[in-house]
Amino acid sequence: MNLKDFSLVRERINKIAGDRGLKASSAFYFFCMDLVLSINDTEIEDSITDTEYLLLTGGQSGKDKGVDAVYIDEDQNPPVISFFNCKYTGKVDKLENHFPSSESTKVIDFFSKLLEQDIDLIKEVNPVLAGKVEQIWSIFSKVNPELRLYFCSNSYNRMVGEEYAAIKRDLESKRRVSVDFFLMDNMVSRLLLEDHVPVNAKIKAVGKHYFEKSDGNVKALIAEFDARDLIRIVCRNEAIRNNPDPEDYSVLAYEDLDENAFKDNVRVYLKQRTKINQNIKNTVRSEDRGKVFYFNNGITITCDSFNYPGGNRTSPIVDLQNLQIVNGCQTINSLFEAYKESPDCFEEGNVDLLCKIYQTVDKELSTKICEYTNSQNPVKSRDIKSIDYYQIGLEKQLADRGYWYERKKNQFSDEDKEKRIDSELVGQLLYAFFNGCPAEAKNKKRLIFGDSYDEIFSESITSEEVLLVWKLFKLIEFSKIEKRSILKEFEEGERLKKSFILYADFYLLYLMRLKAEKDGVDISLGNLDDIWALYDECCDELEEMVHQEAINHESNSIYTGYFKNNRVKMKIEDKYPLG
Repeated sequence: MNLKDFSLVRERINKIAGDRGLKASSAFYFFCMDLVLSINDTEIEDSITDTEYLLLTGGQSGKDKGVDAVYIDEDQNPPVISFFNCKYTGKVDKLENHFPSSESTKVIDFFSKLLEQDIDLIKEVNPVLAGKVEQIWSIFSKVNPELRLYFCSNSYNRMVGEEYAAIKRDLESKRRVSVDFFLMDNMVSRLLLEDHVPVNAKIKAVGKHYFEKSDGNVKALIAEFDARDLIRIVCRNEAIRNNPDPEDYSVLAYEDLDENAFKDNVRVYLKQRTKINQNIKNTVRSEDRGKVFYFNNGITITCDSFNYPGGNRTSPIVDLQNLQIVNGCQTINSLFEAYKESPDCFEEGNVDLLCKIYQTVDKELSTKICEYTNSQNPVKSRDIKSIDYYQIGLEKQLADRGYWYERKKNQFSDEDKEKRIDSELVGQLLYAFFNGCPAEAKNKKRLIFGDSYDEIFSESITSEEVLLVWKLFKLIEFSKIEKRSILKEFEEGERLKKSFILYADFYLLYLMRLKAEKDGVDISLGNLDDIWALYDECCDELEEMVHQEAINHESNSIYTGYFKNNRVKMKIEDKYPLG
């Protein structure tokens, strides 16, 4: 996962660097402090004490003693003072390195003098850090603040054992300074969850119709709930979500559902009103509304934790923390629409549903629960993979570049169409371009999010590769539109010969890659123009290959059927041998 992690973090840092005109190593301060403290850019800039950064931004020289930033939060009681030591690497081969042990000596010396209020410290450090020290000493005269030290690095390993033990001993045990390492794993987790707002709620079970099972790292509760309560626990109003026994449910008709409760669901709500969704609404309005429990597969919820009173009580209240609807998004949305249209049909006891609640913080297990329980509306492999770590990472990387990567179909339907990148199309393009499978990319899309998924979306694929193939494809499509408009100007025989261009997108991609490699062009986004410059030559070569095949088979249908098999690929590879 190293390259995937590295690319995800790098894209965000590069965006910060570009926006602020900084080097990546300086942008890393903004990146880390934002993730750790959630403070704004102005506060971060005021906190930076790194000498190199200060010199680059017009500051004065002086030592920083391994303290790159100091953020003083006097709004908390007691005040919290956060210190940062940051090390950024732009090289993948250094991701497994340990955090530099040399930093521990400098930092221990700094804290020794800071806590002893050694006046020499003021003379030894740069003016910005000296100002922070004086401010801290002023706080010392009034209260004992909480001191926190963060070692931040986009590598995976903290200091080696002895140095780690020494700094924990010298700072935490002796000087009451908490020490944390904020490393690559932490950064990736924060990035993937940064826009997620936990949804907490309370819901009352129906009667004694509930059952609990526990096994290792998962605990399950199976219970029956009123449909109105299932709508209520995912509405945006926190007060309504946490009132398990409302006197009046009618307020639900004026609420909206909280999308944060559906983020792990494998697809967005099917707004086109599938037959199944319409049937749910029709059943609720009919005399059979009491049979919804039997007609529907129910709702599946995952959460960090659930709790309810023991003792086999009647209608216990279940407290849910960070809940996710992983199966039943369609059902809840359909019920919500039905409730807004016909609230009288939802009187107590009229519409109940079975619900399975799973308590687990194991993301892999949660994903499997999501995958295995989605069956009521047929779920495509693409939808299941939409919650894969790698797909979420690609969305984050491309967002930092100004693009909308749609893990789920029409996920960003309201955004600029020219900036929307469909994951299924990306899979096809990658499959053709990098994996050398243009026929499969064109005719066997099921493989993309199925048997060939790990091969296509391999560790080497980052936003760079996605944008390369996507931009090449957009250029091919634009050219195809132009060529289609002039085909009518040719005689029938010549028009038929040139019509191959309407079906050859994936083969042209593959041919451009092989031709570029033969010409010594590095296959990278930075060389997009050089690769695209080969397009016309590739069109001519492919046209001749197709034409020759038509002659050999004495059939004009070859112009459309040629790209459903691998004969053209074999001809391409004969001319441009692999490896």
